[in-house]
Amino acid sequence: MTSADPSAAVYRSPIWPVIIAPLAATIYYLVLKSAFAQSIISVLGNTAATDIDLSGIADPLWGSHWVYRSVAEIISVAFGTFVAAGLARGREFAAAVTGACAISFCLIVNLGFMSVIWYHGEPQDLVDTEPWYQYVITALMVVAAPLIAMSVVEAARDLNQQESYGIAGINRLHLLWLWIAAFWYGLGLITPMSQIYGMSNPSIFPMVITLVINFVPAAALAIPGYYGLAFLAGRHGDSMHPAGRNLVGVLVLIFGFALGGVIQTAWYYGMSKVWTAVFG
Repeated sequence: MTSADPSAAVYRSPIWPVIIAPLAATIYYLVLKSAFAQSIISVLGNTAATDIDLSGIADPLWGSHWVYRSVAEIISVAFGTFVAAGLARGREFAAAVTGACAISFCLIVNLGFMSVIWYHGEPQDLVDTEPWYQYVITALMVVAAPLIAMSVVEAARDLNQQESYGIAGINRLHLLWLWIAAFWYGLGLITPMSQIYGMSNPSIFPMVITLVINFVPAAALAIPGYYGLAFLAGRHGDSMHPAGRNLVGVLVLIFGFALGGVIQTAWYYGMSKVWTAVFG
């Protein structure tokens, strides 16, 4: 009878990551969702209910609020629950589902609050703020959040098995502040990436113009974001002292975002001037 290989045993983290999973999942969900919400005007223009054409509601366009809001919710939930699952090595499923339940609870509270306003206040105020179907999406996400969480468990488990330290090699303590970076990078990346992925015009010229205009702003933040996280994870600077490498990673994220923001602002300003000069 042979004994099992000790190295093959799956390490199980202590229970505390599961306990804080609701907080971690909710924070990362809210900051990314907030970034989507603040980017919506840049992507879709005016969000007033009277400006929405429900005749195109089934079209796979970013211009449809159904699609944009649904995608924003799904990505935000997946991101938040993935972070929660990554915190709990060996307990990924429990952490992800617990985090998703916390998000669902927040959505239920939001619906309850809106219901009170609707019952005791002026329903027209809510309609003017958001179209009615936005609340339908919120209600559906109450049920969908745990299902989305289950779908990201395997990815978090694979990363935790590949990297025995932290989340994909990043010290878990960084998760205490990385939500700030997630918000600012999300805020800067969502608009250009949405414009690129939302290209639906079959004509090649508008597609090329859209890609050119938005690729530079996206790359201006995607590149420092990648290298900052790569330093934190040890994929770059592996010959450096861990403390120095982590410090470099933090500095790359902070100053990379500042420089990327300047590049984005200057690029869009320059493109708007060129566009005005050429097309009036």
